[in-house]
Amino acid sequence: MRAMLKLIAMAVVTLIISASCEHKELCMDHYNHASRLHLYVAPTFEQEWQYSNSPETPDWSEQWDPDFGFSYDMLRPTVPSGIRVLALDKTTGVQTTSNILATGGIAYFTGTDNSILLYNNDSEYLVFNDIGNQTAATATTRTRTRSTYMGNQYSSEEVENTVAPPDMLYARYLSDYQVERKFIPD
Repeated sequence: MRAMLKLIAMAVVTLIISASCEHKELCMDHYNHASRLHLYVAPTFEQEWQYSNSPETPDWSEQWDPDFGFSYDMLRPTVPSGIRVLALDKTTGVQTTSNILATGGIAYFTGTDNSILLYNNDSEYLVFNDIGNQTAATATTRTRTRSTYMGNQYSSEEVENTVAPPDMLYARYLSDYQVERKFIPD
């Protein structure tokens, strides 16, 4: 009887131990990772809101009045939260999309000869048209992207003046970029 209880106890323990084991592959989708090329993207952003291209345009950075109540630099656009990288393989016509952080990240490609479109992916009010055709892609604002200057017309609260500035669009297009197969991304 005692030997039978020991045998049952060992069987239960073995069953519990073997039931809790889980087998994981080292790389679940090895083919997808092995067939793609990698490129490390390290973006920089030009955070300017005003350019003095003509003599008639004042250079506000030099003429900024402290009585405005805020500094010139407070009007600079912020860095986006992320970047979308669209890579078009010129040989096969296959397009890959990668989303990376604004501080940088790895973008994926299927071929070695690519055209690349990069833009910020945190826009709320920008509408992208013909994004599949990188050379003809456009980004515009919607017909109505701002709230009224008088705030919410349905609110019984006090009238509040509001202004919603348009979203900043950071973009870059590279018509020809060669990616090489390497263990460490460029």
